[in-house]
Amino acid sequence: MYKHIALNAGLLLVAVSSWAQSPPAAPAAPVVASTNQGGPAPTSLAEMEAYIRSQSVGGELDFTKILASKKQTTFLYGGQMLDKKELAMYMWGAKVKELGVATAQQAQVLYEDIIKKRLTESEKKSLESSFEVTAE
Repeated sequence: MYKHIALNAGLLLVAVSSWAQSPPAAPAAPVVASTNQGGPAPTSLAEMEAYIRSQSVGGELDFTKILASKKQTTFLYGGQMLDKKELAMYMWGAKVKELGVATAQQAQVLYEDIIKKRLTESEKKSLESSFEVTAE
């Protein structure tokens, strides 16, 4: 089963397909291809990290802010009930993985440094889950 979460024009899209699909090809290098806003894409690991740091609070990677306007308080995803914070953490993890962060542990260290606090156990689980999504 292939699971994908995308954020387009402020709308949360969740697609789940049971059709067998081959896994996506691994990127040649961990760099950003583009941003949601069409701005210049970071081309090095340092630029990628700077982009993530600058956009994670109040920017286009701040999924907590994006989800705040939703009336829905819980979301069913992958057979799990997630609250807004957990879903935001999942979406952030999926995006930074796409941008080139290699592991959930690296993403956790980066996020905790950005927000200056430790993640809760449920947030860690959501972040780890975002790095485990693959085609089955």
